[in-house]
Amino acid sequence: MDHQTDPKKSQQPAPAARSLLDVDAEKNSRSPALHQRETSTRTSSTASAVAVVSQEDSTQSIAFSRDAIALGPASESGSLKQLKNRSAQKRFRERQKARSETMETLLLLTTAQLKQTQSKQAPLEARIQLLEALVAASKVSSNTAAPAGLTGALDICKTHGFHYEPHPLLTLSTATPSMQVTLEGRPPTLTLSQIGSMPLTDIAKLYSEYVDELRACLLKLNRQNDPDTIQRLNRLSAELGSLMVCVAFSNPDTFRCMQSSRLDGDVQQMTLPDNLYSALLVPLKFSANQIDDLLWIRRLFHCKLGQLARERRAVVHQMTQSQMDLVHPSEKLSGLTDWAERLKQNGMEEYRTFLQFAVALLQGVYTAKQVAIGAVYVYPSAHKALKMLEVLREAHNEPSVQQLMEATALSDAKHSANWQHVVSYARIITPQNVHQHIPFTSYLMSQR
Repeated sequence: MDHQTDPKKSQQPAPAARSLLDVDAEKNSRSPALHQRETSTRTSSTASAVAVVSQEDSTQSIAFSRDAIALGPASESGSLKQLKNRSAQKRFRERQKARSETMETLLLLTTAQLKQTQSKQAPLEARIQLLEALVAASKVSSNTAAPAGLTGALDICKTHGFHYEPHPLLTLSTATPSMQVTLEGRPPTLTLSQIGSMPLTDIAKLYSEYVDELRACLLKLNRQNDPDTIQRLNRLSAELGSLMVCVAFSNPDTFRCMQSSRLDGDVQQMTLPDNLYSALLVPLKFSANQIDDLLWIRRLFHCKLGQLARERRAVVHQMTQSQMDLVHPSEKLSGLTDWAERLKQNGMEEYRTFLQFAVALLQGVYTAKQVAIGAVYVYPSAHKALKMLEVLREAHNEPSVQQLMEATALSDAKHSANWQHVVSYARIITPQNVHQHIPFTSYLMSQR
């Protein structure tokens, strides 16, 4: 049986629906004041919710901003790191620079102290070396070789030369000149002919005896400044100079062989140490006036040699030209004889100039003690004066030998006249003043 819907039931509303309507009706039936309060409460709740959300958003934004500042983008982080690196590198370079400047300052101070110490040490070393040589040589015989480093060669043509008579041996034509000898076991005098006939070994032995005596005097003076020893040293120095002049004048061949030979009994060639004369300057202790005098005489000496060399060249040129002329042989013979005589006179004058130079230099400017020190220091050779002058020339920027010999600013007659001042200066040397420095520059000024 079919079920049919009851019309009454279908027309009745559902309970739930009525309830909602009833609620709405109740709300509508409430007072306006109550409705307004509910509306206000809902509005406040909504506003609070919005405020909370806004505050949370703001907090998140601030936090993000701080993170952005703290961390920053990748490019900003790299730039900051570069700045830090540059700053660190700059500080490192500054420290390195300061350290380098400190080291340079210390190096300069150390170098200055080293030079000062060396300058103080050099005279002491030279004195010790000289004393050691004196002591060592005093313990051996005169024919024993000197220690290595104290040996040398001597160009004796340009060295000691003084006759112990009241005037030096300048005029080579004097009759039978002689020298006094105060060595034990030797004759009191030796004539020029006797010295000229002595072989080189005998000359070397006599020279060695003088060096031994001078060495003993220097040792005594190093301990005590005794007047008798000083007088003895002065006398021996003058005699040694006279010996060399006599040998140079009477036996030129022997004199030439002595230039590079040992004089300690073993006569043979020897080599001179390069720095020997530079070191010798220390114990010699030249004064400023002595150095001026030595350099003055050196200039005049080489200018005089240049004048003589030009005269020889002129004679040789004339001889060469004459060989081309068609003249009678008798005329050529006469000319050749004249030229030969002129060359001979030129050579004699040059040799005489060497002796005059030696007297002025070593017996006028040198003191007797300096002569003794020079002879002992370079033994078994003899003191080479021209070598010492070249050492002084380099130290004082003087003209070279070639420059002086080729000097043509003055005429040859003027060079010859200038050399006569040296000759006159050498003539004032006497036994009374030979042991001391006789100022050449002062003498030269007094002649003007």
